[in-house]
Amino acid sequence: MVDIPAVCPSCKKTLFRGEFFCSRCGVQLAALNLPHTKMVKSETKPFIRWGNPTFRMGMQIIIFVAEEQLEYLADRSLEIGRATIQIKPDVDLSKYKAEELGVSRQHATLVPSASTLYIRDNKSLNGTYLQGAKIEADKEIPLRDGDSVSLGKLKIQVYFGVL
Repeated sequence: MVDIPAVCPSCKKTLFRGEFFCSRCGVQLAALNLPHTKMVKSETKPFIRWGNPTFRMGMQIIIFVAEEQLEYLADRSLEIGRATIQIKPDVDLSKYKAEELGVSRQHATLVPSASTLYIRDNKSLNGTYLQGAKIEADKEIPLRDGDSVSLGKLKIQVYFGVL
């Protein structure tokens, strides 16, 4: 048996068994009694579940921000921030009101290793939060597929998968 995915009634994001809120729009799902809470037979292959820690160098990193999808190859560290004339981060969040929402120019870095994708706060003024918990500056914290990250007040979702 495999899970048949359901979709969020608000934003239509694919959901999987065990999700209690939509990671894209925040709608609480537990009270909706959606079919994704039940196991059913299917001939389809299972999807990678939210929260999967499996990561390898060279995978694709997908960042959802403001309903847009940004894609990067995980072959090196990626700096996240907002661009200026002198500073050009790999992941430029300027067009998503980054300055207004407290994103620093060199806010955080995604650091891939052989088996884990880490995030590191680069001593940002407004902090980096993983699943709502503030992470310590200069400390690499492992990410899981689908994790919610807040850079200041700008929320992003980080996913990774095979190209």
